[in-house]
Amino acid sequence: MPQPQVLTEGVVFSDRYDKRAFTTIKGKASRLLELEQKGIAKVKSYSPLLQDLYSALYKADPWLKPKEQVRASEQVNRGLVQKVMDTKQYPELRGYTYLDEFASAMAVLTLGEVVLLILEDVKKELNDIKEKEDNELQGLSNQAQAAGEEADEGQGEADELAQAAMQAQANGSPQASQLKSQAGQAQSQADQLANKAEQAQMTFEQAQERLQAQGEALSEQLENEAGEKIRQAIRKASKEALDKTEEAKETMEAWGIEPGEIQNLSFEEKMELANKLHQDKKLREIAKLVGRFRRMALAKQKEKTKSRTGIVTNIKCGNDLRRLVPSERAKLSHPIMKMDFLRRLAGRQLFVFETKEKESLGQGPVIVCIDNSGSIQAGQEIWEKALAIGLYQAADYQKRHFIFIQYGGPDDPLALVEIRQGEASHKKLLEVARYFLGGGTDFEKPLKRAKEYIEKGLKADIVFITDGQCAVSQDFLMDFNQARKEVLFNVYSVLLTKGGGSVSTAAVERFSDEVFEIEDLTCEAAGEIFAKV
Repeated sequence: MPQPQVLTEGVVFSDRYDKRAFTTIKGKASRLLELEQKGIAKVKSYSPLLQDLYSALYKADPWLKPKEQVRASEQVNRGLVQKVMDTKQYPELRGYTYLDEFASAMAVLTLGEVVLLILEDVKKELNDIKEKEDNELQGLSNQAQAAGEEADEGQGEADELAQAAMQAQANGSPQASQLKSQAGQAQSQADQLANKAEQAQMTFEQAQERLQAQGEALSEQLENEAGEKIRQAIRKASKEALDKTEEAKETMEAWGIEPGEIQNLSFEEKMELANKLHQDKKLREIAKLVGRFRRMALAKQKEKTKSRTGIVTNIKCGNDLRRLVPSERAKLSHPIMKMDFLRRLAGRQLFVFETKEKESLGQGPVIVCIDNSGSIQAGQEIWEKALAIGLYQAADYQKRHFIFIQYGGPDDPLALVEIRQGEASHKKLLEVARYFLGGGTDFEKPLKRAKEYIEKGLKADIVFITDGQCAVSQDFLMDFNQARKEVLFNVYSVLLTKGGGSVSTAAVERFSDEVFEIEDLTCEAAGEIFAKV
């Protein structure tokens, strides 16, 4: 006998892996688990809704189940998930959450709070339906299943007796008649059990259909009474989820948290970091600027890499499509010769230019000195730190050692942060961004410290950022410039002149190769500096 088809949890098609993965995430994310427990205490069908929201955001190709395949207690859930998927923000949000556990969980936290508020309006009706599902419907399902198993067992016994009677008759056994009679009685009992099982199955299906109709009616009632209000709430929540997820991703990238490094952070660490970055206005402002500077810095580095491509020395056979000779490229547009081109490509027999790479000298560290004097304005601090972090990311692209030196007056301590190539960086970058001294101004102290990092024989770059003036002694200049003769390094000074009409370049010109006067704190101004380092 066919077994009763009890509808499974969920309104988005998902498998055991999806459910196991989300359960694992909840075990790592206390905020998600707390939200689930809070929701279940109010609405018993809330837990599968969180799973559905996660699946709709995370899965490669999420699909909603048809209404007839959705449990009565989750018909309202289906309508809510459908509304989320219908928002204009959903495709853009999926760009961040697709196959990304952390981004998906962050979005679920935002959406989950809003849908819980919506469900609370019909929680009594939903909980009544859920209770009927768990008790009455499950009881009928158990009865139908037991009746079906009993009918199958009875039919099996009847079939065995019928087979024995046929065998006895074929053998001419005197017991054939008795066995035939017993088989008939057994079949009669099996038919009765089958009828009973069919009735139990029908009773279960009718009860399930009635309950589903009740769930659909509740969903329609909610739509009729508050459909537009619900859509507005979900649109607002979707936008908030998109903004938070986008901000978290871009902010983490701005602080040097690459996908590989993210994998090394626990889920709680990721959530805590995202919250810290969201709540700290200064960090948010720096991160926004760093994001733009980062793209510009990397673009400048790629231009430099491209300009260092080798010179042509010969023609050889190979399959490097970037170095094809012009005659080979021409064959691609010819329908017959194209086939020959593809054959020779597979055999590495295309004519390509052979090049010799231009020699590149080893590179030493990049050192950025950041002004922490009390005269630095808030906007200048954000810009100079974003510039410094952008320079770090350019140096990291070049596989160079990087040192941040934040300085104040003669009696103020230097704040040193050193990041070696390949080292996880986000904690150190946050340390740089958060620190501010508000002291005096002394140029010699940070430059002397920077010089100590350079005396190792490799070409280095110092970027010296300040908003003011400070005298430097003749002894210092002689010592500093003598060091430049012994070990090649460049000094680029960045003078922040906004609001400082009396600021002069004279002091920094005495120890700099080039001075950039920055009045407008823009990306374009930063671009000139990125091009140098």
